Amino acid sequence: MDSLQDFLDSVQRVRRRLGIEVHAAWYRGHSKHSYELLPGILRSKDGLRHEWNLYAHFKSRSGELVERSVGSWELLARMQHHGMPTRLLDWTEDLNTALYFALSSLTPEPAIWVLNPYDLNRRAVGKAVVFDEADQLGFDYAESAKARHWPNAIPIAMKTPWRSSRIVAQSGGFTCHGNALDPVNVLGGTALKRIVIPPKLVITLQADLKRSGIDDFKMFPDLDGLSKALRKQFGF
Repeated sequence: MDSLQDFLDSVQRVRRRLGIEVHAAWYRGHSKHSYELLPGILRSKDGLRHEWNLYAHFKSRSGELVERSVGSWELLARMQHHGMPTRLLDWTEDLNTALYFALSSLTPEPAIWVLNPYDLNRRAVGKAVVFDEADQLGFDYAESAKARHWPNAIPIAMKTPWRSSRIVAQSGGFTCHGNALDPVNVLGGTALKRIVIPPKLVITLQADLKRSGIDDFKMFPDLDGLSKALRKQFGF
C-alpha cells in the first residue's frame, strides 16, 4: 500500500469481502493497530460490578441537565458522550472521521476497522437490520443492566434516539456488548476486518484530511473543538 488510491482500493476490497457495498459500512479508527475493540466498561476489572450504579447515579444526579422523559438507551448515549464508561463502542459511517481518529497520534501502524453492522446483528439476534427508532430493540437497557443479563451474547449495532451535534458531525453509531465479554473483533467474526495503515502512508492521508477540511472543529462542533483547531492552525 503506497498511495491514497491504494488505501481507498483496499477499503473497497474489504467492503466487498464483508458484503457491505450497497449500504453504508461502519468504520472505527485507532492510532494503534493492536487495540482491542472493547468498550470502556469492560476495560476496568470492576466495570460490570459498577455498571448499574453508574447509570442510576448519572440519572438521579443529572437533575435538570437531562430531561426526565428520556429513555434508558438515550440516557446511555448521553453518558457515553460525556465520557462515562459504558458498554457502547463508537463507530462512524464516514471514512474520513475514522481516519481522523486513527491519525490523531503519531504512532506506528494505525488502523481502520471496517464493519458490516447488518451482518453483525444477523449473527447477534437473527435480524439483518441496524436498530434505531424504526427498528427498535426489544429490551430496555436499564432493566438488563440491573439484572446483569442480556438477551444477546454477540454485540449489536445500533443508533440511539439521541443525536448530539457531535454524533451527527461524526455520522456516529454504536455497538453494544451483551453477555459475552470478548472484544468486538473476536465476537464479530467475519462481520468486520482491520486495515493496518503503513507508516509511510500516514503523512499522505493526513494531508488528504486537511484538504478535505477535516479538523478538530469539524469533528467536535463546539467551542472546545474550535479552540483546538485554531491552536493547531496557529502553532500553539
